[in-house]
Amino acid sequence: MTPDQIRLVQDSFREVVPIKEAAAALFYEKLFAIDASLKGLFRATDMSRQGAKLMAALGFVVHGLSRAETILPAVQDLARRHVGYDVEEHHYPIVGQARLQRLDQRLA
Repeated sequence: MTPDQIRLVQDSFREVVPIKEAAAALFYEKLFAIDASLKGLFRATDMSRQGAKLMAALGFVVHGLSRAETILPAVQDLARRHVGYDVEEHHYPIVGQARLQRLDQRLA
C-alpha cells in the first residue's frame, strides 16, 4: 500500500472506532445476510465478545499498516487459528463483501 492509501484506511478506521460495538454487530448482521450458513461457525460464540475481538484485530492491523512487516507474523497466526474454526478460503470474499458494504454505509 502507498502511504496515502494507508492514511486513508487509518483515517476511515478512526471514524468507526467510536461506534465499534455497533459496527461489529452490523458487520455480522450483513455477513449472515449474505451467507446464512456462516452462522453455524458461531453457534457457541458470544457475539458481543466476538465483535470486540474483530474490532481489536482490525485495529491492530490498521495501526500496523505502515510497518506491515512487524504485524505479519501475528496476522499469519490469526489466519492459522481461523483454519481451526472451520473457516475456508471461499469464506474470505464473503467477509470482504460484508465489511466493505458496512463501511460504505457508515461513511456515506
